[in-house]
Amino acid sequence: MVKLKQLPKFKELHKEVMRSMRSYADYSAYVQLIENSRAMTGMLRNRYLEWEEKKLLKERPCPLCGSSKNLERLFRKKDIPLRAYTKCNSCDLVFESPFVDENTYTELYKSSFEGIEKKARDIKENHRINDALITSYKPLELINMRQKSGKFLDFGCGTGWVMNLAKKRFGYDVYGIDIDENAIARAARLIGEPDKVLNGNNYDEGELNGMFDIVHSNQSLEHILNPGMYIRKFYNWLSPGGLLFLSFPVSDSFVFRFLGERNCMSQVGHISMFSRLSITSLLKRNGFTDISFQHTWVDLSALEFIKKLLGVPFTHRQVYVKSKAAIVSLYFPVSLITIVLHSLEHIGFLKGNYGYVFARKYEGAGHLRH
Repeated sequence: MVKLKQLPKFKELHKEVMRSMRSYADYSAYVQLIENSRAMTGMLRNRYLEWEEKKLLKERPCPLCGSSKNLERLFRKKDIPLRAYTKCNSCDLVFESPFVDENTYTELYKSSFEGIEKKARDIKENHRINDALITSYKPLELINMRQKSGKFLDFGCGTGWVMNLAKKRFGYDVYGIDIDENAIARAARLIGEPDKVLNGNNYDEGELNGMFDIVHSNQSLEHILNPGMYIRKFYNWLSPGGLLFLSFPVSDSFVFRFLGERNCMSQVGHISMFSRLSITSLLKRNGFTDISFQHTWVDLSALEFIKKLLGVPFTHRQVYVKSKAAIVSLYFPVSLITIVLHSLEHIGFLKGNYGYVFARKYEGAGHLRH
């Protein structure tokens, strides 16, 4: 039998599959993360019931265009039935409604979801599954093709892994903003410059105006109650000619429409879901130019597709496969499905489940009023 250590390419493939499929060869890590995920769902179900009892959950108009008439209910989530998604047919935004106000929502994030999110990070670190070990990130390469140097702001920086890569691989002068104090502390330790990791609950945003050459926001916009306000902030924070990069799950994808209520993009915390139409219109209204949008297949869309076809349930992002050979054997059919999906998207038949957006602030532009 050939030993795994004699096959470096095989080992690298295994590592890549483990990372891309969020799989765990360590059964203890898998069990702990599954239990933590269930604890999160249970806590949130109770929190929504509490909000309902206190009459804090309220139907709301479209947070993007303000329309309260041209709205369409899409579905309710079965895991937490009080969660429902509405589509605005005026601007194409999909958003969670009914929902709580900004202060109530922010308190939940500030608490790291009552410590459950922090516990998940601790479990991963205890099993040496660490974001700091990530060595590649495609959007950074795309950003570097457009903007080689300068001050780089990671909005919603989390534990700081993007900042770490941007600093070490591309030499950017990195800054970050988040509202989760545990994540902020981890990011500050990782990059070694605590003054450059800002607490989103306590900073002078005026001091950031015109400061950055790049504003990067990966999977943050969908968590924001009033996303239009933050697009205006991004515009103001950029220097003239500065580059904006956004990445988020999209509502006009094949997976979102095909899976309906069961799609993973409408998970807890995803309260504002953009399409190509809604995000490009918003960026234009706020003065951005050179806007480009690309649908892309990321996350677990291929596995979700298999799940839908076979009716086999599994917890999103948590997969346990004991055998390395089994993981690699899974890699090829999943990759084949992903390649097919990519090809169908390329010819315009399907749309990927995430969007990559690039835009620039006009060279001679000033600041926008909030």
